Amino acid sequence: MSFVWQVIVHTPFWVWPLLGGLIWLGWQGLKPRAVPTWRLALLPLIGLGVTASGLIQSLQPAMAVASWGAALLLALVPGYLLGRRRPACRRPDGRFDMPGSWFILVFGLSVFLVRYALGVLFGLTPTLRGELLWVALSAGVGGAVAGVGLGWLAGVLGSARRAQSRARGVAIAHLLLVGALAITGLSFSSRGAAAEEAGWRRLTVPGATDADAIPVTLYYPTQVPSQAVVMGLFTAHVAIQAPLPEKVKGLIILSHGTGGSEFGHSSLAEALAKRGYLVAALRHPGDNWQDRSLWSKAPDRYFIERPAQVSRVIDALLADPDWKDRIAADAQGPRIGAVGHSAGGYTVTALAGGQADLRRISEHCRDHAADDPIFCGMVRPSGQAAEPPSIPPTVDKRVRAVVALAPFGVAFTASSLANVRIPLAVYAAEGDRWLAPRFHAEWIARNVPNAESHQIANAWHFAFMDPPSGPVLTPDGDAAADPPGFDRRAFLTRLQAELPAFFDKAFAGRP
Repeated sequence: MSFVWQVIVHTPFWVWPLLGGLIWLGWQGLKPRAVPTWRLALLPLIGLGVTASGLIQSLQPAMAVASWGAALLLALVPGYLLGRRRPACRRPDGRFDMPGSWFILVFGLSVFLVRYALGVLFGLTPTLRGELLWVALSAGVGGAVAGVGLGWLAGVLGSARRAQSRARGVAIAHLLLVGALAITGLSFSSRGAAAEEAGWRRLTVPGATDADAIPVTLYYPTQVPSQAVVMGLFTAHVAIQAPLPEKVKGLIILSHGTGGSEFGHSSLAEALAKRGYLVAALRHPGDNWQDRSLWSKAPDRYFIERPAQVSRVIDALLADPDWKDRIAADAQGPRIGAVGHSAGGYTVTALAGGQADLRRISEHCRDHAADDPIFCGMVRPSGQAAEPPSIPPTVDKRVRAVVALAPFGVAFTASSLANVRIPLAVYAAEGDRWLAPRFHAEWIARNVPNAESHQIANAWHFAFMDPPSGPVLTPDGDAAADPPGFDRRAFLTRLQAELPAFFDKAFAGRP
């Protein structure tokens, strides 16, 4: 203990404020945030400068520079891959919307510990400064740390540029800047996938009555060139009635929000189809832009019927002779996932195992109506019974991965969310006024074990929906509107990359 104390005592005072600053930067990096370019580059450049400064004092400068440079070049590749894993989205004002990550904290502490440990080592044994092995080792470690930081910065900037443009040449040019042949190979494979187009067909799942029938729009991979097709207020880029593929990577169900339609998230469905998935976007009977009859039924029916409608679509496609043998399967059965927005976020989370309790809604709106006014204004029942009906579980174990976009979540019990065991990602719109994130999206993310949580800065509730060609009036204003400075198309381009990657990862490694 005395040795450690002596080391600490003889450490220059300025070292500790530096450590504090690095920890503060790392702590900020754990939270979703909007940062300017200089702030994004600050820590990697500090790492570069700190590790390079040791070369000046080396007794074997040629060996030190060679080892440092070689290690830096080798470390660019893993650093780049780390940076591109968590895509950033660039705002019109030049700042980047960054998801929370441990990288900044770990990298800053690594820079500090490398320099601190080498300083202590050479302070205790000065003769090591002149030995070639130790010169190469110490310079190489510093170069590796600097390379990881620069590679990470390149990866983040590359992901942001891809999110702003569909042109794959942007990514290739950026990878050439890094200079790593292996990464360039990855870019070429990405271009090959982009050659896919999205086919488009209609399907109707029959019901007990015509009102119960479920209209479904199918998106799937095809090589037939797509065309812009106007579908109401939305435009899809699809090849209508294109030939069916021999196989698809899985089935993804797409559930719209209350009062929505099967066309409102076409760009996300197209992106999943281009990556090899069959996407089934249903129109929920009784809860769409033409028919709101589900709201006039007993309160529990809404929470039961929406997930049940999705399960009926799954049943139909797994029995459909055109599709049942084309959907990839493994030892667990067919590969099935689900994406839902708003009430659709509730729907897919219920399929994953979340169970609603109407008492939670009553208690929430009694205590927090002023903080969640639009939601409570819509669902607060009149003359509700003292003991509301219980809602049975609506889990569908065939669904193996779920993405909830700005979901309605306050109704779920914490215990049911804690029992969700499939991969689940939650996206919260920071400025969501319809479903205040702290009561809905964040409630789900906090209680589902290992849930991926993404907070989208400066976004409103409808950021996840394709921009309609005209105004769509809702209790939260025009669904076509966005807050100043928010680029919805750029953000949707980001989602078009993240959603297929999420499902690829969820289904990866299954025999």
